[in-house]
Amino acid sequence: MNGIGIVGCGISGLQLALYLQQRGIDTTLYSSAPVQALIDGPVQSFVARFGSTLERERSLGVTDPTAGDPHARVRVRVLGTAIEVNGTYAAPGDATDFRIYLPRLLDAYLDRGGNHQVTDCGPRQLPELAARHDLVVVAAGRANRRVILYGDSLAFEARDAFALSLVRPSVA
Repeated sequence: MNGIGIVGCGISGLQLALYLQQRGIDTTLYSSAPVQALIDGPVQSFVARFGSTLERERSLGVTDPTAGDPHARVRVRVLGTAIEVNGTYAAPGDATDFRIYLPRLLDAYLDRGGNHQVTDCGPRQLPELAARHDLVVVAAGRANRRVILYGDSLAFEARDAFALSLVRPSVA
């Protein structure tokens, strides 16, 4: 077994891989689709990042050199309604299309020697991935907003940043 396997190439998986890589820990990123599918697809969202996330990006060395000055104001209007929200933030932020942001993080990871494998990496594959790695982190599933750490026939599941509980893996 070697290193840590990370399932999911979203923000959580990529930033975790970059963080561990920066500390000399061997990682392998797994995703079920190539990054080009994201780039060629429709707009999914614009990632709005503020304070601590921008600081984490600076510490990981993945700030966007073309971003310009981050903004500290926001204006949101909803088409066909009278809804309009204006506000300011305590700290500047940045919003970037997922199709730009995630490939940029993946490129940084790969440029630094990272390993990315496009393969079927669903729940049925977790035992196989766990056999390859000392630990497998599942950072996938936008709808679930959860992270699962899988290893030694136990899984640790975090449904948010403040709760981590021991659960049995459900591999259907």
